[in-house]
Amino acid sequence: MSFDEAVADFPAGRINVRGPSVAYTPWHLVEHLRITQWDILRHIEDPVGHVSPDWPVGYWPAPD
Repeated sequence: MSFDEAVADFPAGRINVRGPSVAYTPWHLVEHLRITQWDILRHIEDPVGHVSPDWPVGYWPAPD
């Protein structure tokens, strides 16, 4: 399943709603993917000069 297929029917009004006993919202998960992909791309483009975010905190948006 592609990402587009996985999110095709997701209700937009729930993007910032946490599930029960879950620390992150769906938006947090998508932002985590974006940050991680950004880091991978920058490392490929500049493996010597790029500094990755601190692990793991730098790969997640603030929960608030």
